[in-house]
Amino acid sequence: MKTNGASFSIKFSVKFSLLVVLVILSCLLVSGCSRHILGDVSPKELTYFTKSYKTKLTHNISKIQFYLSEEIVLYREEEIPGENYADEDDTLSIEKTKKTFRIIMPQYTAGVYKEEREGILYMQFEESSMGKKRLLAFKEAKMPGDSRVVYELASKQIYYDTSEFNVKLPVVDEIYDAQANIYTEKEIRPKLLLKKIKRLQFIEDEERTVTGVSVRW
Repeated sequence: MKTNGASFSIKFSVKFSLLVVLVILSCLLVSGCSRHILGDVSPKELTYFTKSYKTKLTHNISKIQFYLSEEIVLYREEEIPGENYADEDDTLSIEKTKKTFRIIMPQYTAGVYKEEREGILYMQFEESSMGKKRLLAFKEAKMPGDSRVVYELASKQIYYDTSEFNVKLPVVDEIYDAQANIYTEKEIRPKLLLKKIKRLQFIEDEERTVTGVSVRW
């Protein structure tokens, strides 16, 4: 019996090790690739959606196609109910596990304006389902070293799809803090983009069918 137990332990360890290696490799492959969706629009054609643009397009903002400047990853963890388990000779140990939910919105994902409340723009980048609200909030923010006021993701914790999610922001650089003698990561808050506008026309058609006028006696 001891031999069988040792054999099971070795087989389990080998399989588990292979699984861990595969998971790590898949994570490296995914993280090493940049995800983006752009369709027929070139990044060179896009510009930041500024407060100035908003003022000019207030009455037609719902007709504008928006895009995300950076990738957004929403994530949350949920503990799976269960009891911790360990066999007598410690060859197998099972602990309560967690389930992770992720919603990935690639760079340049297209979206639309839905509503504005107290200066916050609520944008939709995913179709609604069964009455679930799938909106992201964007607030005014001044561009560093620039006079433009743009709209960036308002918070790193959001309520989405009837659940609370954390937001993983992209990191582009490390900043050295001389006083603390440490490097801190610089995160980028995704901002709203739109296609550069040279000439913008909104054409509305109005039509009615004439039924004629009868003689009145």
